[in-house]
Amino acid sequence: MCGRYALYAETEELIDAFSVVSDAGTPATEPRFNIAPTQEVPVVLRQPGADDPGARDDGARRLRMVRWGLVPPQWDDPNRKGAPLINARAESIATQPLFRRPFARSRCIVPASGFFEWRRAGGVRQPYFMRHPAGATVAFAAIHARWRRDGSAPISSCAIITVAANAQLKPLHDRMPAILPPAAWDLWLDPGAPPEAVRELLRPLQAELALYPVTPRMNHYAYEAADAVTPTTIEAQPGQQSLPW
Repeated sequence: MCGRYALYAETEELIDAFSVVSDAGTPATEPRFNIAPTQEVPVVLRQPGADDPGARDDGARRLRMVRWGLVPPQWDDPNRKGAPLINARAESIATQPLFRRPFARSRCIVPASGFFEWRRAGGVRQPYFMRHPAGATVAFAAIHARWRRDGSAPISSCAIITVAANAQLKPLHDRMPAILPPAAWDLWLDPGAPPEAVRELLRPLQAELALYPVTPRMNHYAYEAADAVTPTTIEAQPGQQSLPW
């Protein structure tokens, strides 16, 4: 799964990295080192410009803010009880009733500087941070939806798609975010792309990531300091097995 991630690239960097068309709806993003579910996050999608919301899709990529945790249009109550839909499994996304419609027509990219996973080390839930080896912003495959009802403010939201973990990450978790290479971005964002071709993009990452332990202080969602993504050392616990990396 992907339950926490970081994005410390600012707006201009995202515009350059993802060839985004800037308009009145482009948000001013700030570095975030510990993004948690239900928070507002930037996504890259194909959408008419904010200056002309009635226009048709012109194929341009734009940057928008949405809630992390999908709110399907068919829900009557957008704040219903239960865990937020922050992830969608690639294996069932085309058939799962809550995800198949957004997957068919409303795909997006969640930019990320890296993401976190945990491993129990003695009495400590030890977090690890995974990022591109060169520090580049990566693209999580995601879906988005827009919930609206008369008399209520509309809600734009997203869910990050997960795939089976690659060999590097399996010691930590059996799932990981689906990371798209730049060559796949156009196809992924195209609402008219054949479903079979889009599904083929959802595979475990073949390349290795930079992976290292970070401070357990980031376990609390409110901890936002930059050292949440800074490498730290772990004191070995009696009987603790070391990870293969």
